[in-house]
Amino acid sequence: MLDTMSELIEDAQKRAKSRNTPSRDRARWTNLAGKLIWYRDQILRSMNYEALHKEMEELRQRFLERERKQKQKEQETPARTFVKAPAETSTAP
Repeated sequence: MLDTMSELIEDAQKRAKSRNTPSRDRARWTNLAGKLIWYRDQILRSMNYEALHKEMEELRQRFLERERKQKQKEQETPARTFVKAPAETSTAP
């Protein structure tokens, strides 16, 4: 898709600069080239935001999975209870 946009931009720029293009059409070709460049930039930006969004979702899923495993591990391991040892009675000789 970006290749096609680049080709269209090149073609519009060539026609805007060409001597064979009537002067009344040069402004139209220049305007079209500018709009195509803007659209290409918007596509690139949206692709970057999509990639960022996808990466954030993956990190979120990994985080939630780790939390779930940690909670599950805590539930499986019984809480340690400390029992006070009976005091030893020592007899002096």
